[in-house]
Amino acid sequence: MMVIKMQVFDNDKITTKQTIYLLINATIGVGILMLPHTLAQEAGQNGWMLLITGGLFNFIGSYFVAQLAKKSTSMNALDMSDIFFGKAISFLIKIFYFLYFSIITVTVIQIFSEAINNFLLRHTPKEFVVICFILISAYLIRVGVEALARTCYILTPYWVIPCILIHLLSISRADFTRLLPLFDIPIEKFFTGSYKVLFSLVGFEILLLIGPNLKNPNKTVKIVLSSNLFTVIFYIFITIMIFSCLGLEEAKIFKWPCFELSKRIIVPGEFLERIDALAISLWIITVFTTISSYYFAASTCLKSLLRLEELGLSVDMVFPIIFLLSLIPKNMEEIEVWLSFAEMLTLPACFIIPFVYYILLKIKKT
Repeated sequence: MMVIKMQVFDNDKITTKQTIYLLINATIGVGILMLPHTLAQEAGQNGWMLLITGGLFNFIGSYFVAQLAKKSTSMNALDMSDIFFGKAISFLIKIFYFLYFSIITVTVIQIFSEAINNFLLRHTPKEFVVICFILISAYLIRVGVEALARTCYILTPYWVIPCILIHLLSISRADFTRLLPLFDIPIEKFFTGSYKVLFSLVGFEILLLIGPNLKNPNKTVKIVLSSNLFTVIFYIFITIMIFSCLGLEEAKIFKWPCFELSKRIIVPGEFLERIDALAISLWIITVFTTISSYYFAASTCLKSLLRLEELGLSVDMVFPIIFLLSLIPKNMEEIEVWLSFAEMLTLPACFIIPFVYYILLKIKKT
């Protein structure tokens, strides 16, 4: 049996809290902008309920990933595939995950640049916005996952707390009767709609690549449970505020209802004149950590695929791929095609393949 060891330096170990924050930041990115719109279209005023069932499905998938991460203390899950599947199938799995993480990175960058051009930097070339974010992300992740996790740990309170406060400022215009009637949705919609929101809830799959970096690998289930619970509650809060303040029809019409709501917030005394500019600034932080997380994952996959010694080299190799792909779509319609493709890859990447891994791991133990 061939054993592949992965060298992990002491300064590249991350704590349980850092890992939780890393997964939260990998999950909450562009989804926070478009998710209320998607939920309103899928299930009307009951759309927020889809987050509960979606969260349950999400935790099932993350549980299998957590079990794999718990066992991958000397090599990550991609390197373990050489043992479970053989070199040929393992090679295909590594290519698949490299494409998956790269496409997610590109999709997030595409949506981000489109929103920035529409709401903030109307006359700034899209290419400039894209390359700036990729460069900053590349600089962060070149030194390994510890710097990324520490950055997520530090930045999270600076966007979570203001984001909650901004939405609470609009509570005076909230009409919670807009959420009624409850449970007015066919049972099949719960399943099809929950699948639709899974793309906005995933992020735990990055745990497949950082098992050897965990200081406490036995706490992986706690990690995915905590990050998943926080994400679902945060999304439910944002969605309920959007539905109750804007109304269902406006949530269906506006592609970015969070920004639309922030435009209508009036602070007493005109202390802040443009809440929407502040909201966009906070959102930039979440997108930065999401892009960095998936960029790191794609680079780690390429490092494993090519058996490179240094992560920095794979980061440099992935850079032009992400940049060039990010420039392909010219409008939101073309971006949604990429988004649909990324959603299709989510099921095998986050649920099917990890489940097969888990079954093989159980068989191997017996």
